[in-house]
Amino acid sequence: MVSWAKAGLAGDWILHTINVIVLILLLSNYKTLNFKHLIPFLLLIVYFIISYFNPSYKILDDNDWKELDIEKSIPTEKNIEKIKFFSENINLLYNSFQRDPDLSLALYFHTYNKYKDNFLFNNSPVDKFMNLLIEKISLKPINFLPSVAIKHEKKIVDFFHFFFQLIFGIAVFNCVKNLAQIKRIILILSYNALLITIFGIVQKLNYTPSDNLNEIWGIWDTPEPRYFFASFTYKNHWSCFAILSIFMISSILNKYVDRYHIISNKNIIFFISLIIIIISIPVSGSRSGTIICFLSVFTITIFLLGKKNNYNLVKIILVLFIISSVLISTLWFSSKLDNNTFIEMKKNSQSQIDSLQQNKLPLRVLLWNDLVMQIAQKPLLGFGFNSYRSLNPYYQSIEVREQRNQVLLNAHHEFIPLIRYAHNDWLEKLSEFGFLGLLPFTPFLIALIKLPFTSKSQTSKILALGVIAYFAYSFIDFPSRNPCCFLTFTLISGIALKYNHIVKEKYNV
Repeated sequence: MVSWAKAGLAGDWILHTINVIVLILLLSNYKTLNFKHLIPFLLLIVYFIISYFNPSYKILDDNDWKELDIEKSIPTEKNIEKIKFFSENINLLYNSFQRDPDLSLALYFHTYNKYKDNFLFNNSPVDKFMNLLIEKISLKPINFLPSVAIKHEKKIVDFFHFFFQLIFGIAVFNCVKNLAQIKRIILILSYNALLITIFGIVQKLNYTPSDNLNEIWGIWDTPEPRYFFASFTYKNHWSCFAILSIFMISSILNKYVDRYHIISNKNIIFFISLIIIIISIPVSGSRSGTIICFLSVFTITIFLLGKKNNYNLVKIILVLFIISSVLISTLWFSSKLDNNTFIEMKKNSQSQIDSLQQNKLPLRVLLWNDLVMQIAQKPLLGFGFNSYRSLNPYYQSIEVREQRNQVLLNAHHEFIPLIRYAHNDWLEKLSEFGFLGLLPFTPFLIALIKLPFTSKSQTSKILALGVIAYFAYSFIDFPSRNPCCFLTFTLISGIALKYNHIVKEKYNV
């Protein structure tokens, strides 16, 4: 359901539906819940409650705006350009504080940076107002406690969306009772992935840009029509979902290769499914997804070959050569399916190479540099849940601002170049929760990373490799912000650990 409903971004109804279903799963099997599994999640709730009542900034009310006395700032200002800047931005700031507090903070810091980039501070009336505004919105949080950037009710709702998506893996781990149930789950998800891939490819090949068109199934609009695929608004998120699906199908294929002849009907269906899903990734236009996909296929192949004792070096090289040929063929076929997307991928890659040759770092690397500097300010407790969007402009370097302003030169309409995500989930979560906030979850991370190397089950190994591929993707993007990707990740984590747990009990190992 989530994968078809704009990948979980179709509206609040889909997110609330997820919350209810996960809660039902937890409550219906509460007697078998292992309390130690819940400790990190309970600590996360405590962390959020404390931080929510310890905000760093506040929403300005009408009395606060009256005390700022805006009417005195403009008439006494002698710099006409400053007056123009002030007039153009003050209404936007006022309205945003009432409508979207998180956005209001980002807009204020963005406006302040823009002001500094264009004017010298010489204690003029507008200079004083800009400084007075930051004093007005700033609070004094308790430093040794977690905090949030700004306190408002929507943050509570957003936190519980995140919480229930995160704990979904524990709910699945707890309610699944045997290997047959896990196999059914994987089969259903694999068939669903194949179906949505086929629909996505057909949609992509028949898509004609139009201002009046709702790109996703004719129902939902997309922020950037060039970057959507199937029901996903962002090609990299589609690629993440597709890669996780590749690992699920591979875990089934591994079973069927053992049980049936390698060219049986069942195997052929899943081989074809793999190829179709692999083709969809370059067709979507995702360069990072294509690279991680190809690395994933090689990793799966090596793990599958590793369990066959009768394979010698020559056979392994031959199989890897065949796999390489298949991957190159799928890439070539993808380019023929949608040549325009392929040309854009090459153009973007060449542009980045040219920038590197001129000693210009990619925007993502600059974002990560800024975020590392931000993390250094509060490494233990972080800046609070969902704080990156609000505080990013405050820590934004001049290099990032210059690159973002370049985007405006070719824009079809005027917009404010704010950055919502760091394109690195690891750094972003570290900046928000700090080392202490993430520490309780390290046993889960260690267990999942160890699983491919310690499990006696090949199925668990392949599924856990999919989780590690997700971790790798999270270093260069933000799949945790997409409900479908995040739910698929937590689901696979739960069934990989549960499959291993059942096998250990069954065979007493």
